[in-house]
Amino acid sequence: MLVLRLLRKIIHVIASLLTLIVGYSQALSQEIRFAPLPLEDSRIMHEQFHGLVQYLSRESQQRIEMVFYKDYGEILQRFKQNKIDLAYLGPLPFALLSEAFDSAASIGCFREPDGKTNYTCSLVTYGANDIDLHRLGKVQVGLTQPYSTCGYLAVSQMLDAVGRQLDEPDIKFIYAGSHTEAALGAVRGKYDLAGVKTSIARRYQHLNLHTLSTSDSFPGMVLVANIQTLSSETIDRLKAALLKLDPKHNPQNSAMMQHWGGSLKNGVVPSEQCSFIKIHQALERIPKPIPGTEN
Repeated sequence: MLVLRLLRKIIHVIASLLTLIVGYSQALSQEIRFAPLPLEDSRIMHEQFHGLVQYLSRESQQRIEMVFYKDYGEILQRFKQNKIDLAYLGPLPFALLSEAFDSAASIGCFREPDGKTNYTCSLVTYGANDIDLHRLGKVQVGLTQPYSTCGYLAVSQMLDAVGRQLDEPDIKFIYAGSHTEAALGAVRGKYDLAGVKTSIARRYQHLNLHTLSTSDSFPGMVLVANIQTLSSETIDRLKAALLKLDPKHNPQNSAMMQHWGGSLKNGVVPSEQCSFIKIHQALERIPKPIPGTEN
């Protein structure tokens, strides 16, 4: 009798272990499709996000596959088609997505390199231009990209503060492609004005780049989950994994994250601490679709 009870107990333990193994295997077989920040070179994208993907895969106990797209427009479209489960977006693309798709949920915002949870944009010019925003003549403005927060949206806000508009006949804008190209384009005389992230403007101050105006403060990059395709349990695991990262006070985290790209290595704050209200308010005052995002 004792042997029979012992045998039953062993069988129960083995069955429980098998259930756990099967459940773990099933979880791993359900790949999370993750769209990182769109860049021209998929190899660089892989290098920048590989560490984060490995960490989240381990913590969530699910495989994560990176899916690469060349621009934000395609990412937003695929997300709304439920072909993306997780995405790393700038504040403007996330605001646009959340306005059009109720199932896009922020699960955390990445800190900036200075540790802050937000950043500003600046309208800059080469010092020798001696430009006064209140007395603008014909000017050419270098913007970053259509979906960049510091592009059409932030520059429109800064010009609006002095009673001017980007769509005036005397103001012509061109998309430079990046913050650096916009800033250096102003230094080289290609643009009379340029809209760039304030940290980039400071980087090129030594080249006589002057700041004429600074935007409202905007939240940082966002990790966005698709609540139609990811279970609440998976989202909770991803959120918990992100929020326990503390590279500033945890040496192990710091060592693990040192090779993560861009703003990934500075830690994450809960979505409740990154408000997108100013983005949505700014969107109400500019054309829709934003020029350059029509396709």
